[in-house]
This record gives sequence, structure tokens and C-alpha cells, in this order.
Amino acid sequence: MLLTYNFRSDTSVVRHAEQLIRHVARRIDKPLRPVSQSPGLVRISVVHDERDEAAAVNALVQFILQMRPQTTIGILARTR
Repeated sequence: MLLTYNFRSDTSVVRHAEQLIRHVARRIDKPLRPVSQSPGLVRISVVHDERDEAAAVNALVQFILQMRPQTTIGILARTR
């Protein structure tokens, strides 16, 4: 039995994750289905170095928390 339902993330987060993992060669091919009907927010950023990355993440988190103080935030990062 494969776990296909995502109970934590909003729809756009699940859809972006699904597009990302399609490029992983060694994976189990299964559909991802969001339970949430909320669209959510996905933001993709490119930065030059770790200092810029830290500043960008901090600024975005502070902005989101000012708009919605009771929200939860997940941050995914990729390094090469």
C-alpha cells in the first residue's frame, strides 16, 4: 500500500513537489493527492551565496508572519 494522500501541505505545495520528484530516477511512481483545498503559496528563489540565502529566507518569513501571525511555514532547500 502506497501513501498517496498529503494531509499537511496545501495544493500548490503538493503539485510543485510532485513536479520536482518526477526528475528523481530512483523513486516509486505514485500519485500525490492533497487533502487540503487551500491553494497555498510556493515561492522559488535563486540566490548567489549562503548569506543572500539567509537574508532572503529571513525577509520572507518576517513578511509572512506579519501578514498571518498564526500561520505555519515550511522551507525546502536544495544544494548542489
